Amino acid sequence: MKIFQDLKFAVYAYKDLTAQEIWILLNEIGRRVDHTNLDSFVCCIMSHGKLNAVYGADGLEISVPQIIDHFKGTNCPSLVDKPKIFFLQACQGKDKQKAGKSRFRKYSGSYLSGHSQQRPPSLL
Repeated sequence: MKIFQDLKFAVYAYKDLTAQEIWILLNEIGRRVDHTNLDSFVCCIMSHGKLNAVYGADGLEISVPQIIDHFKGTNCPSLVDKPKIFFLQACQGKDKQKAGKSRFRKYSGSYLSGHSQQRPPSLL
C-alpha cells in the first residue's frame, strides 16, 4: 500500500469482506464514485480463490469477470479511456504451500484511486 501512497494514490483498505460485501463495495465504487478527476484506477484483492474466482471471507466466490464488470464503460462512464489495473492475489489450486513470514500487513482488499482525495462510499 505504501508504494501507491508514495505515488499519490488515495488508498482505502477493507478487511475480511464477504463475497456479497465485495460485490456491493465494487458496485458502489464503480457506479457512484465520480472518477472524472482521476488519472487511473487500481483495485487489489488478496484472498483465497480458485481459477477465475476469489473467495469472500464467508467462503463464497465472486468471479473475476464480476469484479471487472463494475468498471466497464457501461457501468462506470467516468473511467472510460482511463487505465484500470486489477491485482488479484489468490491461490487457485488445491495444493497447500507452507507460508513464510511476511513483513507486510495482511489486507483482504484495497481500493486505490489515482490522484484524488474523494472518499468512496461507506460499505455498511
